[in-house]
Amino acid sequence: MAGYRIHLVDGARRELSADRCRQTGSRYVFERESAPGDWRIVHEVAVADVVQLQDGVDVTDHRSNS
Repeated sequence: MAGYRIHLVDGARRELSADRCRQTGSRYVFERESAPGDWRIVHEVAVADVVQLQDGVDVTDHRSNS
């Protein structure tokens, strides 16, 4: 499943399953479309906390396959 990878200023890295990311003021908002036109927020992060943002990343949870 494609999604986003966020590298934060504190060194943490998060991988999110989301259909889109948009910037609303000082925040990035990650959303999934649950039905046509019905967007649900799955994560928010402050723009100032993000060092790098990558899209199109494979975010399949490999731990569930073990």
